Amino acid sequence: MMGKRMILNISVESLDGVSRIEPEGGWKNKSLKYHIRVSCTVCKIELFDLYNGNMVPLYLSAASWSRGLDGIGYHRPLTCPVCKGHGGLRILRRGGKPMVDEGEAMPVMEVQVVGNFRVHKDIKLFYFGWMCRKDDDDYDDDDGSGALFGPFHVDRKGNYAFKYIVNVDDDDDEEDEEVILQIKGLKGSLELTEWEEEVEGLKIKCMSRLDSDTDSTDSDE
Repeated sequence: MMGKRMILNISVESLDGVSRIEPEGGWKNKSLKYHIRVSCTVCKIELFDLYNGNMVPLYLSAASWSRGLDGIGYHRPLTCPVCKGHGGLRILRRGGKPMVDEGEAMPVMEVQVVGNFRVHKDIKLFYFGWMCRKDDDDYDDDDGSGALFGPFHVDRKGNYAFKYIVNVDDDDDEEDEEVILQIKGLKGSLELTEWEEEVEGLKIKCMSRLDSDTDSTDSDE
């Protein structure tokens, strides 16, 4: 039952004119959805959902919860359509804070993988909006100062750019200034991690890796 352990890390390559960025509703928002890729390690095929007769990508969210074919509850039940092997993904802990450092990976989720499945490393798409604050040299970035923008959605490369109009004093007879703010390389990566390895910052407990029968409930520690 223990299975494999994966840690979802989020990083951003560049914040041009932006002091901080985080999901809409913050990292405590349990409705955040991630487009993931999963393959059966026995049959070597990728798994998809079926919606109105069409194959659609899998997603993972702490707000989703149902029982798999083994009777165990998962945030993402999995069944191979060929060999009928089953299992699923269980979110054990979540966390995170506004991102201010470029190129620094931040853990936001601990995931338990049960069954003969391989979860691909890269998050393909974020199914949620982001909020950011404009960089303001007159204030300390850590206090949340600066104009707030969003929600917006990054593309598949994790990029987004938008215009910001700076109002100039009319007494100077100057036109308002147009500034381009850019987010580049916002990405998620699921890393295989030993159970014994300590991971800091994941303080929202969803469930125990040994708990197979109770419903998932979030609680702040």
